[in-house]
Amino acid sequence: MKISKYHWLLFRFGFLLVGIALLFNCSSDEPEVEEEIIVTTSSRTFNLGSHSLTGFSSNNRGLTVIYEAGLGGDASVWGPVLSEVGKQNRGLAYNRGGYATSEAGPDPRNLQRLADELHAVKMAIAGTEKVVLVGHSWGGAIIRVYALAYPEHVHGLVFVDSSHELQLRLTQTEEDDIVSNYAGLPGAAREASQLIEGVEYLETLADLPDIPVTVITNGDSNSAWAGYHRSLGRSISSANFKQVYVTSGHNIQVNEPDVVAEAINDLIDRL
Repeated sequence: MKISKYHWLLFRFGFLLVGIALLFNCSSDEPEVEEEIIVTTSSRTFNLGSHSLTGFSSNNRGLTVIYEAGLGGDASVWGPVLSEVGKQNRGLAYNRGGYATSEAGPDPRNLQRLADELHAVKMAIAGTEKVVLVGHSWGGAIIRVYALAYPEHVHGLVFVDSSHELQLRLTQTEEDDIVSNYAGLPGAAREASQLIEGVEYLETLADLPDIPVTVITNGDSNSAWAGYHRSLGRSISSANFKQVYVTSGHNIQVNEPDVVAEAINDLIDRL
């Protein structure tokens, strides 16, 4: 049978459509390449009137997460966590008075003053919006005091092996030894001189508000330490309270930053 020029063109056009369809089908089976998110940080300075504090913040997106280091630690300990969480949410790690490049603040360097200075920093970077607070060790005590003093400013809390009054009971000699050990770190030494008073103050605190709270504990779930941490959720509903256990040491944000970042992101997902 003789094929007309018209039919031949239709045949070629149909073949072309099949080829295009096959091409698209093949390309759709290829795995999508996830776009890499580059997290940048910028230096920050906060003038509190009596003194200035320094730190660094991550990309300006999503919720604001503020990090409080433990006794003797500065903003740098949060670097890997800040970068990971910063892919979706803004973070701020800052140096308390007398740490790194921050100026020494007025005495006494007790929990109430540290919580008030945290509030000044929080207002400078986030205004009246609610934030997520992350605190390691003594930093955990600071964010606990803050959450009770300024509950309307807090979305949720992540405690990273936080200090607790049932564990941190010191004699004056023991406190003096800690102060001496921090002789080269004036900010830490001045905070350490308030540890006994700080523990006594923690014992007077009310329970935390019923907001999302995650506690990361270094140790076994059956340990006394885990029980102290569990008590932080005493008045918090089961839907809002979560406890995570690790065995990598006290400085979890340094030893297992991915665990801390995951806990923060998980808490944000629960808001």
